[in-house]
Amino acid sequence: MGTPEQWCCVRWRRQIDLKLKHVCTPYIDRMISPSYEGERFAVRDDAGRCLSAEGEWEYEPQPSSRDDAFYERCRFIDFMAAAATLRKTEAADPAKGGT
Repeated sequence: MGTPEQWCCVRWRRQIDLKLKHVCTPYIDRMISPSYEGERFAVRDDAGRCLSAEGEWEYEPQPSSRDDAFYERCRFIDFMAAAATLRKTEAADPAKGGT
């Protein structure tokens, strides 16, 4: 008998976003890349954008066009930092229901 498959979670969506069915909802992906060590987290949306650590959305280039500066800007060291930046960005945007 072969080795059993191993599964792990690599994408998170908020429950409220699933219920509201917005066109462009954010999600967090667990990422690995030969461009950096270990795993990192990306905040993305359905429009092909990613969130930077500064709270700015930008279109995500193809993997072959990503440089070290992109990985520093748009890959978070841990899940909680990615989620906190997303919450802060949404709170600052009145269109997202923030203040």
